[in-house]
Order: sequence, then C-alpha cells, then structure tokens
Amino acid sequence: MCLVLIATIAAADYATGYEISLSMLFLVPVFIGAWTLGRAGGVAMSLLSAAAWYTVFLELHPHSSGVYHLLDALVRGGTWFIFALVIHRLKVALAHADERFVTVLEGLDAAVYVSDVETGEMLYVNEPFRKAFPVGAPPHSAQEMEDEEFQIPRAGAAT
Repeated sequence: MCLVLIATIAAADYATGYEISLSMLFLVPVFIGAWTLGRAGGVAMSLLSAAAWYTVFLELHPHSSGVYHLLDALVRGGTWFIFALVIHRLKVALAHADERFVTVLEGLDAAVYVSDVETGEMLYVNEPFRKAFPVGAPPHSAQEMEDEEFQIPRAGAAT
C-alpha cells in the first residue's frame, strides 16, 4: 500500500508540474510505514519517498548544477526520516502508557472495570474485580453490572 501511495504521489507531483509541489504528501506513506511496520518500515518509506521525489524533481527542475537538487533531496529525505523515527517513538510511548495504566489499575484495591460506551461490553477488569466475580460469574456488559445479582458486597454489609 505504501509503495502504491509513493508512486501515486510522485505521479501526481509530476502531473502538477513546476508550480505546485506535493512533496508534503509523502509524509502519509512514511507515517503508515512507521506505524504499521515499525522503525525500519518508516525509514524505508522515507528513503523511497525521497528517491521518488528526487526523480520527479530532476525531470521538472533543470539546474546547471546537480548540487542544488541533491541538497534539496537530502533536506526533504532527512525530514521524512526524522518524521518516521518520531512516529515510531510515539507508538512505543503510547504502548508503554497503556502498560502503565494497566499496572495502576491492577494495583488498586477496588474492583475496576472498563466498558465500551456504546455497547457496554467489558473491555478490561482488574484483579479485585475478578476475585469478586469468580470464573463464569463476571458480567459481560456494564448493563449486567446494574442487575442486583452482580452488585459487589460492601465491607460490613450483611449478605
């Protein structure tokens, strides 16, 4: 998919000619590559995007010296390369934040659950919740939590 996007963006950039540059659109395949394929995928997409952009740029912008072309390609390619690394780090940081959130929820003494707002489906339950509702007993939705039989007994309450 990323390769098709790169080819499509390069063709569109060529078709728009000298006046309009679509080079910023190359961030899309770089983002997709970094998010789905990791650091290596993002770096590969940034390099391929830079090569595609450079090829189109050479066709549309004649200069007496190729140094200007190369410098422009290195700056854009470097920008896309850094973008790929930032996106990869962002995904890793989000994964670690999720892990820390689960660690906090597991450390609570209270029974906690997380449910889908629209369907009420239980997405997560912590250890005290699993202890309060043994195997086979936990409710499968937030709606079932409102039923009397699934109320968590309060400390000191008569059962």
